[in-house]
Amino acid sequence: DYLLAIYELMESYGEARLTEIARILNVAPSSVEEKLDKMTASGLTKKNKRGSFELTEAGMRVALVAVRKHRLAERLLTDILGMPWAEAHEESRILEHAIDEKIADIIENRTQSRFCPHGNPIPDKDGRVMPVDDLPLLKVEGKARITRITYEEFDTLYTADALGLR
Repeated sequence: DYLLAIYELMESYGEARLTEIARILNVAPSSVEEKLDKMTASGLTKKNKRGSFELTEAGMRVALVAVRKHRLAERLLTDILGMPWAEAHEESRILEHAIDEKIADIIENRTQSRFCPHGNPIPDKDGRVMPVDDLPLLKVEGKARITRITYEEFDTLYTADALGLR
């Protein structure tokens, strides 16, 4: 869960601050700090000069497995079980832990999608992530097509859904 949260924050903001990790995981900042110290000692994370956390190469490998399971769980919930896409992100945080590689393959083959319902690429079995050539909304001038929501927070997803954005 920690590695997935760090990955998502890095994907969205380029860094993962302790307070944001705590907020995503709904855990006290002191608990997050303790866990991140252990993860840093085991070589999965490192603290950068700004005080934010990053994934090491080893941490990234483990995180990509979690990201794959999480995003495939979102596909299972939306495409196969019919759950609204605004709810799928939070529910998949529970379901992703029950998905092994065999089930992941079945979901991938059934849905035939290389992206989660929110437009983010699903890593392949080998941990490769398809490059996405897009711009953050803040850098867009004029009209644009929304291709994905990187920070899949419920309020953001619910608002986008209510506005009819997909």
